[in-house]
Amino acid sequence: MTRAPHWQHQTICGNFYSQLQAWSQATGLGRACMGVGVMFSASNDVIPDVVWLSMEKYTALIDDASHVRGAPDLVIEVLSSGAENERRDRQIKLKLYQNSPQCSAYTAKRLGSGQAAVSESQIVAGYIELAPKIGRD
Repeated sequence: MTRAPHWQHQTICGNFYSQLQAWSQATGLGRACMGVGVMFSASNDVIPDVVWLSMEKYTALIDDASHVRGAPDLVIEVLSSGAENERRDRQIKLKLYQNSPQCSAYTAKRLGSGQAAVSESQIVAGYIELAPKIGRD
């Protein structure tokens, strides 16, 4: 069983979300969300920590229940503490993102005091700059 995320984990997620959301509102290019269900298929669904969808993908992928049905443009997974949780984040979840080439996925590991180091997953392409802009080549 997976335990509920701790305070520091959620603080880091909130920091990423707030930066993405502020940029999205300023540019009108997309929307950010924390903890939304992402469904790749009937048997492959996950709840990433933070996702971002371009407006085009938002219109195409959000279903009537407000789940994401397909690969987001950007996914951030804050690595959960504990070996089994980290394995799930790094292997199981990222494997789903790997199979969606249009999805950029990043892992973040807590450094302390709510700070996080971001590293691009080695299995997907893209980049993130939390300030002053967010984008992808």
